[in-house]
Amino acid sequence: MTQAPALQRIAWGIGIVALTLSAANSFVATQADTCTMGSFDSLEAAIWDIPLLVVGFGALIAQPLPRRKWLMMIPALAGFAYHLVWTARFAKHYLIDHRAVCDLLTGESFDFDGREPEFLVLWAGISLLMVAGLPIALWRTFRISRQPLHEKP
Repeated sequence: MTQAPALQRIAWGIGIVALTLSAANSFVATQADTCTMGSFDSLEAAIWDIPLLVVGFGALIAQPLPRRKWLMMIPALAGFAYHLVWTARFAKHYLIDHRAVCDLLTGESFDFDGREPEFLVLWAGISLLMVAGLPIALWRTFRISRQPLHEKP
């Protein structure tokens, strides 16, 4: 088996790093806030997930990742799962239970900040970007990469 061209390896690296940073950013945004004065400003950091996801999925769609190399995506995939679950909890907490997001972040009782709808739309939009980008990148991988999994390198 021949080694992949340098441009392809760079695209893979950029894609994996960008998607992993996006997943880590989502995790830190939900864990780093203390809701001082009832404000949940750390959730604004999720805005950085949008360019990271676009760059990451763009790189992996342009240069499909070989099947075996998807193992390097496990941390990003775990982060995506965390983001999706946290967004669902946020939506339930706000829309169904009618409670402030700081209640979810800290476990203490807070009044509404007033920005909950905007943040819910932001986090749901990022979730949709994750759910849309991942199947496309996987489809490109399995469509382009016809190499059997059992073949030795």
